[in-house]
Amino acid sequence: MRLVLLAAVALLPGTALAHAVGLSSGELRVDGEAIVLTVRASEAELGILLPGATLGDTARELARTIEVTRDGAACAPGPGVSAREPPDGVVITARYRCAGATGRTQIRLGFLDALPSGHRHVLRTAAGEHVLRRGADRIEFADTGRPFVRFLLLGVEHIFTGIDHLAFLLGLLLLGGRRRELVQVVTSFTVAHSLSLAAATLGAVDVRPSIVEPMIAASVLYVALENLWVTRAGAASEPARRRRWAVTFGFGLVHGLGFAGILRGLALPRGALAEALVAFNLGVEVGQLAVVAAAVPLLALLRRREGVARATLRVGSAGLAIAGMAWLAVRLSAP
Repeated sequence: MRLVLLAAVALLPGTALAHAVGLSSGELRVDGEAIVLTVRASEAELGILLPGATLGDTARELARTIEVTRDGAACAPGPGVSAREPPDGVVITARYRCAGATGRTQIRLGFLDALPSGHRHVLRTAAGEHVLRRGADRIEFADTGRPFVRFLLLGVEHIFTGIDHLAFLLGLLLLGGRRRELVQVVTSFTVAHSLSLAAATLGAVDVRPSIVEPMIAASVLYVALENLWVTRAGAASEPARRRRWAVTFGFGLVHGLGFAGILRGLALPRGALAEALVAFNLGVEVGQLAVVAAAVPLLALLRRREGVARATLRVGSAGLAIAGMAWLAVRLSAP
């Protein structure tokens, strides 16, 4: 649970929160021979780590504490940049150049040795998030030079680990309906989140996570409550069923903004955005279709008996409503 909380804190916008002592975060971007590592930490802990260093010296001094190798050969540090990050932090960008564009890369955050043993560093990479600490201060990965495949798998992973996205999709499928209605709903969701994912990743729109995340929780709650209303309204609910694709489209736009946070958090170079966007979105679709392919036959089997169908819809929707309310309360109360 402690690690989950640390990861959740790291996902919040850096400028919106005070930089907690005992917790730092960063992003790792790999672009062929170039490796860019960004570190965000409180000024208080940087004072412990680099006593007497001026802001201009911070990037160079911190880079010396980080070991980057590819296939056993050290990568050369390049010029870095440091800047203050309100209200009480510093953001440091360190750059390295490796001899080859592909290979097995190892990164060790040596600066964690100088910080208290309880300090945690949440490092975000293209493969996900890693919580590092003293004694467990390194990550290792193979860069095959195939970013399309890497981002495709990242999209699939995000669907299967994004519980709120899965809950929304399951809420849509629980209600059932004619095949045409299901196709309309799933297609509407796909088109909507693809549009907003592209717009947000390319910088055409910019909505803060503090707005997007509660809205995603609200989408789960809304769909669950609508399911419960349909079970009571009976035939009177037909208009709601027919227009559900439109409601799904609106919420799909919100979910796409949530997907975009993953790519934007990786700080990819402009030239790599298009390929990453296409691959990531395709991965999301592959994961989504896998969920639909597994859930639709199972739900159809449960609907063969009217009593079981009604109980499945009511119990499942009630559970989703509770989850949606809990997520909404937590996200609205977050600083």
